[in-house]
Amino acid sequence: MSLSKGEGRTGYAQSEGNLKGVPDPALSKNRIELHGEYDLSRKEEVGALFRSIAEGPQVIIDLRDVTYIDSSFLSELALLRSRLRSDKIMLVGPSQNVKRILTLVSFEQLFQIVNDETA
Repeated sequence: MSLSKGEGRTGYAQSEGNLKGVPDPALSKNRIELHGEYDLSRKEEVGALFRSIAEGPQVIIDLRDVTYIDSSFLSELALLRSRLRSDKIMLVGPSQNVKRILTLVSFEQLFQIVNDETA
């Protein structure tokens, strides 16, 4: 699944793996890669992507290429956490600035925030 809007837009959201609720025994997890900036103008796009994630034992959200997030992105993350209460949700590789924002709102208590997926 790939989400993008308009020409010349900074960043895009690309997802890989099992996002339609069909079990994938090889992966047994959901994995999403995000790229670029995520602000209010992309709230619906991010919300749709996060709502497409099926319940499973683990969700990995790769933030390595995310350059900016705002409260609308944090809100969508919180809604995802609320919907997938028992799933392990790992936020991978946030930049120093993104990690600082996640920490300011105590998201390390809701998500596992790691530098790489092997953690």
